[in-house]
Amino acid sequence: MACFRVLNRQLQLQATPTQSLLQAAEAAGEPWRRFCGSSALCGTCAVIVVDGQPAPARPREAMFIEGWGKQEGFRLGCQLKLAEGDVTVINCSDYEFDPDAIAAAALAAKQQISKETT
Repeated sequence: MACFRVLNRQLQLQATPTQSLLQAAEAAGEPWRRFCGSSALCGTCAVIVVDGQPAPARPREAMFIEGWGKQEGFRLGCQLKLAEGDVTVINCSDYEFDPDAIAAAALAAKQQISKETT
């Protein structure tokens, strides 16, 4: 079973290919900010994918990303699913959705992952 790794929360969440990141967090008893009931409408569960290859965004999430996703790797936790292998993310709400703080965290995460793999 593959997992979602949430760097800024030091979490590893086991997930099946049919579970979203948010569902995996709920199954593990981990709190995750959300308001729309996993309908890809509010963006409060947003993450930035910093490593791995998740399943492609479905149409509703893709529309949200196109409208609001300002940063590379922007995805919605309620929609994000695994494709093959682990996926590493940072949770945007932990940075109060501040674009500069998120960008800095994503860069730091990518650098950390690069050091771990060398």
